[in-house]
Amino acid sequence: MTPTLSQRPISAILNIFSNMAGGFWVALLTLIITPIQINILGMESYGLVGFIVTLQAICNVLDFGLSTTLTRELAIGYASGTHEKKQDLIETVSSIYWVWAFILGIILLVIAKPLSRFWFHPVELDPKALIFGVQIISISLALRWPVAFYSSIFAGLQRMDLLNLLKVATNSLRLIGGIVVLLLYRDLVAFLWWIVMNAVLEVLTYRGVCQKVYPMRKNWQLTISWTALQPIWRYALKMNMIAILTVFVVQADRLLVSKLLSMKALGYYSLAYSTISSVSLILVAISSALLPSFSVSHHADAIVILANRYFKFSKMTLFITGGIIFSFMFFGESILSIWVNPAASAGAWQPLAWLAIGFWLNASCSNAYTIAISCGRPDIPLRVSLLSAVPYFLTIFFLIQFYSVNGAAIAWMILNLFYLVSLVPFVHWQVLKISSLMWVFEIFIPYSLLGIVSFGLLKWMAHIDQSFIGFSSDLIALIVAILLYGILGLLFLGKDIRRTMEGLIVGKLKIFWNRALS
Repeated sequence: MTPTLSQRPISAILNIFSNMAGGFWVALLTLIITPIQINILGMESYGLVGFIVTLQAICNVLDFGLSTTLTRELAIGYASGTHEKKQDLIETVSSIYWVWAFILGIILLVIAKPLSRFWFHPVELDPKALIFGVQIISISLALRWPVAFYSSIFAGLQRMDLLNLLKVATNSLRLIGGIVVLLLYRDLVAFLWWIVMNAVLEVLTYRGVCQKVYPMRKNWQLTISWTALQPIWRYALKMNMIAILTVFVVQADRLLVSKLLSMKALGYYSLAYSTISSVSLILVAISSALLPSFSVSHHADAIVILANRYFKFSKMTLFITGGIIFSFMFFGESILSIWVNPAASAGAWQPLAWLAIGFWLNASCSNAYTIAISCGRPDIPLRVSLLSAVPYFLTIFFLIQFYSVNGAAIAWMILNLFYLVSLVPFVHWQVLKISSLMWVFEIFIPYSLLGIVSFGLLKWMAHIDQSFIGFSSDLIALIVAILLYGILGLLFLGKDIRRTMEGLIVGKLKIFWNRALS
């Protein structure tokens, strides 16, 4: 059955900008709403709300690698005209997701009480409210779980425009509605019940739109086709192993902080991590747009074109993320003081700076990871993750003992440094057949130096004259640094990339203007 709303795949760059537009809106809402949440709920309750992200990530690994596999299979099938043969696979994956969502909800409800008692260390938060809160969170996580399945269909068909409209609509409702609930009731439990209601609306909306894009033959009927699973189960299994290791690695810092330190410390670390997580939204936006595009290029055996596109998008990735990362790296204390309050800034700005360094290294590795996955080589990141998992866990454990939340952030930086010197060269050598030296000298070093010089120099200049020390001088320096980084960074991109970006932006503005006039 031909998709009814997907006439043709949309370009990778358009998908990237579509994803980033959606991510920017969600990040902007989060930017506005976070200080309100902290000031109403308090740092401990905010730490529990931030822990939802960790539990969500842990639950996501239980999809057996099917979401990423489905995206890749649909992208290749759509490019080769064989997408109609994927119906059995889609309906099988749908059945697995919905059945497992029900089982997952029961498991989470059963473990909610012991998890609340033995994992967290509340001081101000009532233990009964904590237990009830974790139970409500469990319900919302189970309800939201099938959203990943529907998202993978949109991504595989390269319909990031629809996917981002859904993300913007559902996240806007969740965030804005959550603030309304907090202002009316000023209660953690009421806020969490709102998240449950939003989860119901979210999964039903995703399913309804997905049915329009790619109608399934058997509506709400459980179907398992072993024939459809047979060609993809090995790839899916490797992706699931990567996902498990990734969650273990990425969430280990917050898990250990929540276990070894107070809930207030968890709140500070959650604030630092949620602040820099806007970079994660950008990286996810780019990688989800590039995965189907890279998969199609690899399927066509166009290795030279693939390598050129990799270099092109690596420059764009570091340019786009660098402005945010280096702002928090050098000006995090002032930003947090104005955005939230000075007390919250005092506990969060140092881990934020260390996390920012780690996220810069992470951004540098992200497209190499996407290349490996899209080219059917998940074994490469899997090996790297296997090598790093246990040492990383031990590093966090010991650094937290000596440096508290700063230790967790430093461990994150060390982990991503390891990925930079292991994953990237392996992908360059085994998949793209290129030298890593060109990537280092043409992309990584120039943009690293650009960020350090632009933001570090302006930060230093803002404090040369002691009479101007304060937030006002930091803000002026930050604005100048962003402008300097943006101008020089555009020059580093090269004419071809600049023209492509300019053409896309102008084209979208013309479409918007014509629609506004019509």
